[in-house]
Order: sequence, then structure tokens, then C-alpha cells
Amino acid sequence: MSLRTVLLDSEGLSRLIRDDRKVMAILEQAWRDDLVVAASALTLVEARDPRTHQARFDWAVSRIDIIPVSEEIARLASKLLAQAGLHGHSHAIDAVVAATALSGPGLAAVLTSDPDDMSTLTQGRAKVLKLLRVWQKRRELGVKVHTAIVGRRDGDWFPVEVPSVPGVFTQGRDFVEVEEMARDAIALMLDVPIGEVAVRIEDRRLQDS
Repeated sequence: MSLRTVLLDSEGLSRLIRDDRKVMAILEQAWRDDLVVAASALTLVEARDPRTHQARFDWAVSRIDIIPVSEEIARLASKLLAQAGLHGHSHAIDAVVAATALSGPGLAAVLTSDPDDMSTLTQGRAKVLKLLRVWQKRRELGVKVHTAIVGRRDGDWFPVEVPSVPGVFTQGRDFVEVEEMARDAIALMLDVPIGEVAVRIEDRRLQDS
């Protein structure tokens, strides 16, 4: 069975929104090969982060096909959960993504940050490509992960502090820019290549209210 579709889970879609180089390389190749790049309509809900500009989100979504959650897909997702011994409370969205992958014509490849559950749900009938979250990948490579603490918005900007690197204070207009600016500031302060800096965002806005 030939590959026909590349399906994004929430991490895959989130990395498309961030213009992640690895994901974009995969998708650009898929488009060159005339494959369908898609996501479940439910993934749009799961991947929606209010910290991301609406225009950035809409632009990313406009580049892919959105597959509705039909009754057929919902019933198949329910069946896959039962066969895998997984509960819908914890695995409903993964099950819908798996059912979506299995419902299309030809073979689908799923870009996912949860390859174990996805492999179990698709029962080997879809190709599963593992995506590590950026900070997880860098931590596995031995890169120190810094926590960037985000405070309440001041006008158009979120203030950012990095306690592990004294003197690093910056700001961003959304949480994608927050991560970029924090990494830049840390690399500058520590005098290291930006590729050696990983950031995990910690949202403290509610605690500051």
C-alpha cells in the first residue's frame, strides 16, 4: 500500500505553526511527492494555544487539509480504544487521530509526540513518526533546559524572566516569540551558540493576578 497522507497530531500542528525546521522539511517533501498533508478537525482544538497570534495559527492551518470527525471516524475511534484497552477519557483525541489515519485512502503517516499509544491504536496499519518536543529533544542531547517564566501581559508584550541565568529579562508578543527571545537572550548572556540553549515556558500569569 502506497503512502498517500501525512497526518499531524497536535504536536505536529504546533510545530507547523512555529515553522519548525524538521517538521517543515518533512512536509515540504510530502508536498513535492503530491501527498496530502492533513489534520483532524479535533486537532485544531487540541493544538490551539491562546498565547499564539491568531494570524499565525490561521496561516498554518490554511496550508493543510482539515478532515472532519464524521460518525464513521468516531465509531472507529471508539472501537480502536476498546481493542487497545484504553479509556476515552485519556485517549479520545489520539483515538480520533488514529481512526482518521485509518479511514483515508492508502497508507497514512502520523507525525506524533506519542508514538507508543499511536502505534497501539493504529495496530501497525499506519506509519508512525516520532516527534520529540523541542525541549525534550535538546535535553536528550544533554542540553540544559532553562525555564522561562512569563508574567501578565503589559500592553502588547509578555514579560519574561529566566531565573537560572541572572540578568536575563526579555519580552515577546506571543509565546512563540517568548521562546525565541528567551533563547536569544540566554545564548547572549552565556556566550554560547543558540543551538545549545533549550527553553521550557512556565506560565505564571494567573499567579500574578
